[in-house]
Amino acid sequence: MAEPNRQIRKLAQEDRYRERVNRLKTILGVGTITPMILLTELVEIARFKTAEQLASYIGLIPSERSSGTDEDENFTDITPRSHPYLRSILVE
Repeated sequence: MAEPNRQIRKLAQEDRYRERVNRLKTILGVGTITPMILLTELVEIARFKTAEQLASYIGLIPSERSSGTDEDENFTDITPRSHPYLRSILVE
């Protein structure tokens, strides 16, 4: 398992990833592997027009059940639709 991690860390130092990885690593608890998973799985974040679209793609939007009136709205757990790798690294 150490060799794949070394290769990912080496890839993270390439020009196409370095700046974005370093920016993401400023988040408390984020190392090198998490940003690399995010960057390689999302490829181009600009394809999402809003943060809500991105969160929905990852699977971090709560599901909602409602009958059409405000008092009947009921937010449940996060939606089961998700990107398996991205959701798991962000939830952890």
